[in-house]
Amino acid sequence: MPDTPATQPPEPQKKMSKGEKLFNWLVYGGIAGVTTFVLTVPVAYQAKYGKWANSFKSSVKWLERYFSKQTAEDIMNTHIVGNVGHAMTIPVAIAENYKDPIVTALNKKLGDEQPPQEFPKLNFLGVLKSRLLVSAAAFLSIKGFVKMFGASRFDAFERKFSEHIVCKPFGKPTHINGLETTRFKVGRIAAIDVFVTTAASAMLYVCSRMFARKDKDPDTLADEVKDAYVIDADPPQTPVPSRSFAETIASRKQEAQASPALAMGQ
Repeated sequence: MPDTPATQPPEPQKKMSKGEKLFNWLVYGGIAGVTTFVLTVPVAYQAKYGKWANSFKSSVKWLERYFSKQTAEDIMNTHIVGNVGHAMTIPVAIAENYKDPIVTALNKKLGDEQPPQEFPKLNFLGVLKSRLLVSAAAFLSIKGFVKMFGASRFDAFERKFSEHIVCKPFGKPTHINGLETTRFKVGRIAAIDVFVTTAASAMLYVCSRMFARKDKDPDTLADEVKDAYVIDADPPQTPVPSRSFAETIASRKQEAQASPALAMGQ
């Protein structure tokens, strides 16, 4: 039997192209990050202090039946800053669906000439799975911060962020007649939003790449398995030519004449 040829070494993993890097920054840093943050602040403000404040308070009260007051507030804070993030899964999913032509066009613009290829990308189910994990991670990040440093520290973080980032740089007061100003409240919402959106967008990117590697087309997986089998399989043996009945009888007679013992046995 001829020696089995050595298995071909795997091709070195290609570096991420400039177009794919820019795509990830635009989709996950831009759409899932900056855009989500900007749109979340007014929506969350209305939920906590504006038109839907009563619903927010009643939801916290209802959750207090099953959780502590602090946990109930953490759940609702995560919920109000996460609503826009849930909605933004739609443009993220659309961008992932058209990732191949987008990245190819970006590579061409950036001078990173590469042959057209299929890039790892998510389907809509993969985006939803990533978003669910991100929501859980966002809640746990707030809960972990509160658990480690205390609720008062998190409240102080909100206040300091609003005072030094949103109010003082613009010469605006934090309180009037002992009451928090609208700008100060918006700043407190922004503080939660910065904390959650930063963690969420980074986590979304990590989860999306993980699911992008797993969510391959079944045909692609079948081809990969087939290729691996062909590489590892033994080389095909030379087929033995078939003989006619007459040739077989003649061969047996020659064997019998050459070996008397065999002839006696027959």
